[in-house]
Amino acid sequence: TQTDVFGSIRHTHSNTTSLFLTNGWDKTNLFRFELAAMASFSGGVTVPGLPQNSFSLDEHAGHLRIATTQRGGTWPRSDPKNFLHTVRIDSEAMTVVGAVADFAPRETIQSARFLGSTGYVVTFRQVDPLFVFDLRDPSAPRIAGELQVPGFSTYLHLLQNGRILGMGLEDWRTPKLSLFDASNPASPQEIANVLLGSQEGYASSTALWDHHAFTYSAALRRIAIPWSSSTTNSIRVIRESDAGLLEAGTLELAYDQYAMRDTRTFFLDRWLYVTRPSGIQAFQLND
Repeated sequence: TQTDVFGSIRHTHSNTTSLFLTNGWDKTNLFRFELAAMASFSGGVTVPGLPQNSFSLDEHAGHLRIATTQRGGTWPRSDPKNFLHTVRIDSEAMTVVGAVADFAPRETIQSARFLGSTGYVVTFRQVDPLFVFDLRDPSAPRIAGELQVPGFSTYLHLLQNGRILGMGLEDWRTPKLSLFDASNPASPQEIANVLLGSQEGYASSTALWDHHAFTYSAALRRIAIPWSSSTTNSIRVIRESDAGLLEAGTLELAYDQYAMRDTRTFFLDRWLYVTRPSGIQAFQLND
């Protein structure tokens, strides 16, 4: 059999049992396909607003969680509104069972992640609120805690014991890596940050908008971030520890203003490999 979904697909989320597709303009139409011997359509539902990316969706214990921003139409524009919905998944239907509506007024969601019964959402307008959501009761999701720091995170990378790495911007032009501790959901803290600016004024990283460019090794507790200024390409290596974050070195690359968008890194043993369109380089890591 064949199931047609009308409209372009904005985002996808999948696991071993489900494939979720989204489309929509000022609201999100969610479609679920059950993954068995053959994929079969098993229900849909609509929620207000749009997800930022695929990390804004997650399935856990028979429920889908989705974080969205509704931007307020065309003209006259109203203030954006943010939502987190929990959706029960049945064999042939999806049903909204809970929501946190209109949190962070006049801000927009920049990043989101979910882990078990906890959700993390970053919004932004002038400061960067990190919200921690308690999702243990899908019918009554709630904000457990909130932290406000300058700038905003565009990507959240979950570590162990409630620690989170946030890749983002400090002031719209200075890349920043933050380390958050949300082990106490009621009181999340930023315990360290590293500013990745440039004396030339311009600095950027593809990790700000493409999570594939962000590399973390749990074994080495190292982070590799592609970095560019107006005249320099490099990989910034940062050490994550119980005490915080420490810059561990800068690996200079041949300057190419177009190659950085395709630059990727990976750790293997005590080596860091950098892949670019021009080839692969290997760098040995020191203690």
